[in-house]
Amino acid sequence: MQGPGATDMRFPTALDQLMSDMEMRIITNGYTVQGVMADPHNAGWTYTIGLAESFDLPELVITNLDSQDAVVLLSWVVEQLRNGEPLDSFEPEQFTAVAVHPAHLDANLFNMWRAYYDKEPSTVEVVQLQLGPELACPCCADSQVDLSDPSASAKPTTPRFAQAIVEISRSCLRRQANKGWMFDGRSHERRACSL
Repeated sequence: MQGPGATDMRFPTALDQLMSDMEMRIITNGYTVQGVMADPHNAGWTYTIGLAESFDLPELVITNLDSQDAVVLLSWVVEQLRNGEPLDSFEPEQFTAVAVHPAHLDANLFNMWRAYYDKEPSTVEVVQLQLGPELACPCCADSQVDLSDPSASAKPTTPRFAQAIVEISRSCLRRQANKGWMFDGRSHERRACSL
C-alpha cells in the first residue's frame, strides 16, 4: 500500500549483497579479492579490487591458482607493496610481474571491478603475477595464461581440452593435497592447482 511518506520497498538481490560485502571489505582493508573459479570453460583467475583507488598501486591478477591460495598470496604481496617493496624486487622463482594487455581488461577479466567502480579497468594499471617454479604447481607451471599477450585466452578451445583440464585438476589435487609451499618465510598449506 503506497501512501504519503511510504517508501518503495525493494528486497536486495544477490548482486546487491555481493556489492555491499565488497564495499565493506574495501572500506575496511582498502581492497578486496575476487576469484573466478576454474571450470571446463576457463582456467580460473583471482584479482584485486581497490588497490589503485586506495593505495595508488596496480591492481593484481593471478591465473591458474586455487582462489584460496591466490588470496593468501595476493594478501602477502599487497602487504609487501604497501610497505614500499617494488614489484620487481620479488624472486623470479616466486613470480614475475607483467603488465596485463588492455584487450583483456576490455573483455571479461575484471567484471566485478567494472561493476564496483562503474568504469573500465583499462583506466588503471593492472599487473599479472605469473607464478614461478616455487609457487606454480609442477604439472601446470608451463601452462599459465600470459595476460600480457593480447591473444592469450583462459578458455579451452575444445570440449576434449576442457575435459583434460578437469582431469589434470583432479590428478593435481591428489598429488598436491599434502604438500606445502613457502613464499614469505612461512609454510602455507597448498591446495590443488585450478587448472
